[in-house]
Amino acid sequence: MLPASVDSQWREKMSQFAEEGTESLYQAIETELEWLEVPYGNIVVLLPTIMHGNRINQEATTRWTFNYSF
Repeated sequence: MLPASVDSQWREKMSQFAEEGTESLYQAIETELEWLEVPYGNIVVLLPTIMHGNRINQEATTRWTFNYSF
């Protein structure tokens, strides 16, 4: 997850990554990301106002997501 303190700065630069793709964006922001540790059975609620995403799951167990919008 990208901390709120730098999120708006990177949102202003998003158009620079339109042709290069998300991997290029990830490499640019990687040092500023905060990785969440979520204990089994807990949930995280993410809002669209903070940049967040996912990487390939290299854990032995499956990750589940529930995405909704209203």
